[in-house]
Amino acid sequence: MVPGGPKGPRRGQFRRRPSQGAKRLLVVAALIERRGQVLLSQRRSDQSFPLTWEFPGGKVEPGETPAAALVREIREELGCAVKVAEVVELVFHAYPDFDLVMPIYRATLAGGTPQAVTVAEVAWVPRRRLTALPMPPADVPLARKLARAPAPRQARGRGARSSPRSSKPARQS
Repeated sequence: MVPGGPKGPRRGQFRRRPSQGAKRLLVVAALIERRGQVLLSQRRSDQSFPLTWEFPGGKVEPGETPAAALVREIREELGCAVKVAEVVELVFHAYPDFDLVMPIYRATLAGGTPQAVTVAEVAWVPRRRLTALPMPPADVPLARKLARAPAPRQARGRGARSSPRSSKPARQS
C-alpha cells in the first residue's frame, strides 16, 4: 500500500521535504509476523542509529531486484530463508544526508531460525509493544500502524512460542 493513496502522502509522512540533488538510497525491509508478534533486528553499536530496533532488511545492490535483495539481506543478517510476498508499505523518509525509499514486503520464514548473524540481536515483539522500542525514524510510522491494528489471523505455526510478558523484546536463542 502506498502511504496516502492516490492523493499523495498522509500528513506527517515526511519529516522534511526531499532535497533537490540529495542522494537517494533504496533499501528493503521485511514484515515477518508470527502469532501477533513481529520479527525485529537490532542494529549494531557501530552502525548509524546504534542499538535501535528495525524491520530486517538492507540495501538493494545495483542490478538486483528489491525482492532478491530482501532474500539476500535476511540470509546474511539473520541466517534464515524467507519467502517474499506483496509490498505492504512504501516509506519515503528524508534524512539529513540522503532520501530513503523503502518498500516493506510481507514475508514468511521459509527455512532456518532467525538469529543474530550480522546484527546485535533478533527478537519477536508483540505488536502492541513496537512503539515502546527505539527505532530509526523511517521505521516508526509502520510500527505505530501495526501497534494500533489487530494482528492478522494466522494458522498455528510449527511449535512457535510467545515471547515473555516483559517490557523487553523476547530474545531469540
